[in-house]
Amino acid sequence: LTGVWADKHGVHDNSFKGKQFDDYPHFFARIKSQFPSYKTAHFVDWAPIDDHVVSHADFHNGYKAHQPSDLGAKDKAIAADASQLIADKDYRVIVAYFGNCDSAGHGKGFHPSVPTYISAIEAVDGHIGKLITAIESRANYKHEDWLILLSADHGGKGTGHSSGHNVPEILTTPFIVSGNNVVREPIKEQVYVVDIPTTALHHLGIVIQPEWKLDGKVIGLK
Repeated sequence: LTGVWADKHGVHDNSFKGKQFDDYPHFFARIKSQFPSYKTAHFVDWAPIDDHVVSHADFHNGYKAHQPSDLGAKDKAIAADASQLIADKDYRVIVAYFGNCDSAGHGKGFHPSVPTYISAIEAVDGHIGKLITAIESRANYKHEDWLILLSADHGGKGTGHSSGHNVPEILTTPFIVSGNNVVREPIKEQVYVVDIPTTALHHLGIVIQPEWKLDGKVIGLK
């Protein structure tokens, strides 16, 4: 969400001790610095993101789950509310974070042989489909230029993801770029989660400033 690695934003674990978000803020701050009128919305059900990371959001709602078993329902609520906002309002950027896949992986295992994990993935796939349907239902959809970016912050092995830099199952995550100005072929170069904000900023016409020291690059666009 910041476009930089932990050596810059300072967060190395879920305690968020040492965070440097004043220097390396959520990418919404970069948008607002050049286009203050661009409206931004953030939906998330993992409390630490809502508490520590989200900033410069014109609309944001933390659907905070009190326990892991709540996340399936919270994901569903995010899909419903975000799709309504997309269909009815004019927001330039919407971030939707669905937390139940992570919860299912930690609870039962990050593996395709685990029914609970697969069920969570299938549910999120349906939620994303609902958001896309909302985009396509907009009155001016044919005259708009939407970019959809999908990723995850980590994979997993067993029920965890420690030492991820050395474990392929943990290091590997999905990375999907979809839109009118996307190159229609598999991404051949190495991609990283820090590329998501940079790609979004480029699509929005934001001029990347050297002093931001972003680590990401633009991926998949013509």
